[in-house]
Amino acid sequence: MKVHYGLHSLRFKFIFACALIQAALLAASTANQVVLMNDSLTEQTELRVAGLKLLLNAAVAPLVMQRDYAALQDILNEVVSIKELEYIEVIDRHSKRMAWAGITPSSFSAERDLGETPQDHIYDQEQPLQLAGQPMGHIRFGVSTRTIEQANAETLQQGISLALLVIAATVVLLVLVSGFLTRHLRALAEGAQKIAAGDLNVVIKAGTRDEVGNTARAFNAMVVSLNNAHQELRTLNGDLEQRITERTAQLLTVNKELEAFSYSVSHDLRAPLRGIDGFSQALLEDYGDKLDENGKDMLDRIRLASQRMAQLIDDLLNLSRITRHEMRTEPVDLSLLARDIANGLQKTYPSRQVAFKITEGLITSGDLRLLRIILENLLNNAWKFTSKSGCAEIEFGVDNNQEPVYFVRDNGVGFDMAYIGKLFGPFQRLHAVTEFEGTGIGLATVQRIIHRHGGRIWAHATPGKGATFYFTLAPERPLSRHSTPPTVIPVTAAPHKKPLHSN
Repeated sequence: MKVHYGLHSLRFKFIFACALIQAALLAASTANQVVLMNDSLTEQTELRVAGLKLLLNAAVAPLVMQRDYAALQDILNEVVSIKELEYIEVIDRHSKRMAWAGITPSSFSAERDLGETPQDHIYDQEQPLQLAGQPMGHIRFGVSTRTIEQANAETLQQGISLALLVIAATVVLLVLVSGFLTRHLRALAEGAQKIAAGDLNVVIKAGTRDEVGNTARAFNAMVVSLNNAHQELRTLNGDLEQRITERTAQLLTVNKELEAFSYSVSHDLRAPLRGIDGFSQALLEDYGDKLDENGKDMLDRIRLASQRMAQLIDDLLNLSRITRHEMRTEPVDLSLLARDIANGLQKTYPSRQVAFKITEGLITSGDLRLLRIILENLLNNAWKFTSKSGCAEIEFGVDNNQEPVYFVRDNGVGFDMAYIGKLFGPFQRLHAVTEFEGTGIGLATVQRIIHRHGGRIWAHATPGKGATFYFTLAPERPLSRHSTPPTVIPVTAAPHKKPLHSN
C-alpha cells in the first residue's frame, strides 16, 4: 500500500528548506550588489559635481562681475547642453536671479535645502561664486539621478533573474537527489507495512553501496530473521498445542480419578465413621450402667472424634465440588443474601444480642450459589467470633474507591496479624477448637470462590477489637453500588452449639 504524504513528506520539507535558505542568501547577495553599485555611481556623480563646481565658478564668475547677462545666458545654455545638467541658475550676491537654463523642478523653491534627498530624479547642488577671493553670488545646478536609478534597477533585475534561475536549478537538483533518497525510504516504509500486515516475504532492493543501501540490506536481514523466528514460533505453537491436548487429556483422567476418590470417600469412609459413632452410642445406651465415668468419657470422646472426622470429610468434598462447579453468571443482590443469612442465624440462635448493619442495593454479577457460600462463611465466622462480646456488631457493606470493595466487619476477638499467611489455608486455625468450633475449611473455600470470580480477598484484625474481611470481584461483574443507608437488624440468640461450616 502506497502512502502519499504531499506537503507533509520529508522530500517536500527538504526541498522547501533548502530553497528557502538559498533564496535568503541570494536576496542578501543581490541587495549587497545593489548597494555597492549605488555607492559606486554616487561616488562618480560626486566627483563629476566637484569638477563642475570648479569649471562653472571659473566660467561664470567674471560674467557675473561684469553683469553681462547675454553672455551669461549663452554660457548657461551651453553648459546645460554639454554637461547634461537638468538646470542651472545664477544668483547675485543680493539673492536676485541673473540667469536660468534648463527645466524647472516641480518641487523647486528658493528656500529649499539643497542637501535633502534628491527629488524629481535630480541631485541639487549650490556653489558660492568667487572671483579673486571676493564673493560674487551663488550658482545652483541639478544633476540627473536617472542614470544611478536605472543602473540600480538593472542590477536588481539581474540579481532577481539570476536568483530565480539558481533557485530553479537548485530545486530541480534537489528533486532528483531527494527522489533518489526518499525512494528507498518509501520502499522501507511499504515493506514495514507489509510486515505489519503479516507478509514476511518482503525484499527491498539495495543496489547502492552507501548508508541507504546498507539500511535496505539490514532491513532484508531483519525480515529473514523475523521469518525464521515466525517459523520457529509456529513449530513451537504446534508442539505446545499438542502438549496442551495431552495435558488436557491427562487432567480429564485425573479429574475422573478424583471424582472416583471423592465418591469412595463420600460412601466408603463415612460408613465406618457412622458405625463407630452408632456403636459408641449403643454402648452408652445399653451398657451405660456397667461403665464407670472414665469409660463413658472415653466413649463420648470417640463419638466426638468420629463426628469431627465426618465433618472434615464433608468439608473436603464441598471444597472439591466448588472447584469443579460450573459457574452460571447472573445478577445477584448481595444485600438480600446477607439479610437472609442474618435472619437464618436469628432463627437458629434466637437469644443472642447481635446488631447487623447491611448496606442496601449491593448488586453484582456472579454465580448465585457460590456467592451465597461466600457470605455464609464470612457472616458465620463473624457470628461465631463475636459470641463472647457483650454488644456484638456485624456489618456488611462496600467501600467505593476505584472498584467496589465489599467487607464483613465484626467487633469480636480478632486475631494476630502475624499469622495472616495461615488464614486462608485449608485446616489452618488461629484459635483452638476448645475456644471456637470449626474445621478450618471455610476461608479456604471463600478464597477459591472469589478467585473463580476474578477477585481477591484479604483481612485486617486486631486482637480483642474484631476483624474485617475485604473482597472484590472481577471489574466487569459489579452492576450497582449502594444507594441507601445500611439497614440495622437486631438479633437475639442463645449461645450456639451447632458446628458451623466455617473456620
